[in-house]
Amino acid sequence: MVNSFKNKPCLICGECYPPIAMDLHHIDPSIKDGNVSKVLKSKGYEKIKQELDKCIVLCAICHRLLHAGLVNLDVTNGDRTRTGAMPDAF
Repeated sequence: MVNSFKNKPCLICGECYPPIAMDLHHIDPSIKDGNVSKVLKSKGYEKIKQELDKCIVLCAICHRLLHAGLVNLDVTNGDRTRTGAMPDAF
C-alpha cells in the first residue's frame, strides 16, 4: 500500500523515482501519529491509510532540501504546489 502511494511524482521537482527514493512528508507535523514505517509494524490497514492521508510524496533530495529550508512548499487549503525555486548550486 505504501509503495503504491509513493508511486507518484515528487511534489517539488516533479521527478519520479522508485519507491525506495521517495519519502513521505507529513503536511502538519502536529497531527502526526508517528512515522509511517512504525505505523506499518503496529497498526491496521485503516490506521495506515489515515496516516498516509496526512502526507505528501517528495523525492529524498527535495525532502532534505525542504527540511534544510532551501525550498518551500505551500500546502495551505489543500493546494499542494511548490513555492520558490530549486537552488541552482550548493
